[in-house]
Amino acid sequence: MISVVIPNYNTKYEYFVECIESVVKQDFNNFEIIVVDNGSEEILFKKYEEYTKDIKNLKLLRCDRIPNKKNLSVALNYGILNSKYDVVARMDADDIMLKDRLTKQYNYLINNKVDILGGQLEYLNNSGRTNHPTIVTKEIPINSIWFINHPTIMFRKNKIIEIGLYKEEPEFIAEDYELWTRSLKNDLVIHNLSDVVIKYRVHEGNLTFKDKANPYYESLLNYIRKGYNQYYMETKK
Repeated sequence: MISVVIPNYNTKYEYFVECIESVVKQDFNNFEIIVVDNGSEEILFKKYEEYTKDIKNLKLLRCDRIPNKKNLSVALNYGILNSKYDVVARMDADDIMLKDRLTKQYNYLINNKVDILGGQLEYLNNSGRTNHPTIVTKEIPINSIWFINHPTIMFRKNKIIEIGLYKEEPEFIAEDYELWTRSLKNDLVIHNLSDVVIKYRVHEGNLTFKDKANPYYESLLNYIRKGYNQYYMETKK
């Protein structure tokens, strides 16, 4: 029913174990776990391999890091294309799923005309949670770049494949915002659950922090926003 796709790159072993345990313990019955290791150090990969070898519904795949590409997108696309189910749930390798995440999101997705479904997250390292809107309208990306939590999404696989999957270049592209705006341009329906579905770990290794530190990130983000704004204004004529 659900393929849980988890990109992984040099995740601290203890965090990795917590993540996988939280997925294994879901109260949903029919799912597979696809971990896509994207070039972790060999000594770490061996530890991941040893830990996961007896988890029957888990596949640990490897894909090489590609210079000058957004390797998170590379890993996600590899996982999506190697998944067997029609519904995909995204997960980071250092976060924790709440036990009923898959059940709540799957039931909402299949009972509503929704293509991409996010949920709220709660921060592990400090207090607080997100409160993103239930319905992501085409107007929302005009004024905001953060209206859905990327690690919480569940989506209909065929819809994401139809619009071209995640963009893999340039290297510092905001792959999530780019995908959301491209999805809206293609009339995909995006919602958020009001419930918290994951506990999000904040640390120096977060890819978001690394990306934002690069000077190209902001200029690429502005380029995507400008293109979407132009599209939106054209639709209002």
